[in-house]
Amino acid sequence: MKRRRRVCQYGTDCEGPEEESAPCYGPACAAWTEWREWSTCSRDCGPGQRTRTRACLAESGAESPDCPGLSIETTLCEGTSCCRWSDWCHWSMCDRECGGGQSIRTRACLNSEGIPDEKCHCDGHDRELKECNSQLCTPQCSWTQWYEWSPCSTLKECEIGIKNRMRQCVGEPGCHCMGPAEESKQCRGSSPCPTKAPC
Repeated sequence: MKRRRRVCQYGTDCEGPEEESAPCYGPACAAWTEWREWSTCSRDCGPGQRTRTRACLAESGAESPDCPGLSIETTLCEGTSCCRWSDWCHWSMCDRECGGGQSIRTRACLNSEGIPDEKCHCDGHDRELKECNSQLCTPQCSWTQWYEWSPCSTLKECEIGIKNRMRQCVGEPGCHCMGPAEESKQCRGSSPCPTKAPC
C-alpha cells in the first residue's frame, strides 16, 4: 500500500481525512517471494496436513505487511509409514513352453485401509520375474502326404514283385518324424506270362 498525508493549515477544522492510502503496483511496492517447499505431513500414518509459506518483502528486502493474500497455504496429505505390501499374487504361466521363458508375480502397496493407493510408498518392488521352461525346444516337423506308388518291380502278372512309395519329413532343422519314410508292398505285373506249347 502507498500512503500520503496532508496538514490542515490555518486551524484544525479542515474537512476530510488527514491521511489516505491506496494499493500500489510500482517497483517500490512489496512483493511475495516464491513459495517454499511443502512441509512434511503432520501424520506419519493416515490423513494429515502439510503447509508451505512465503514472505512479503519490501524493495529494501525487509519484511512488509503490504502484500495481498496469505503467507501460508495448507493442503491435505497421507502419511506413508502405514502403507504396506499386500501378499504376493500367484506366479503367472510361463510365457514360453520351452527354450527359456519368464513368469511374473505382483503385489500392491496398500494404504491404512488396505486399499491399493498410488500415493502410498512401499520399499521394494511391486513385481518379480523368474526363469521357467528352460529345456530345449523339440524341433517341430511333420510328414508330407505319401507319394504315388512306384511301378511294380515285375511286369509279368504271373510273378510277384515289389512296389514302393515314399514321404518326406519337413519342418525345422534337426527335427525327426516318427514312423517310416518308405513303405513297400507286393504286386504283380500286368503283362501275360508266356504259355507252354502243347505237347
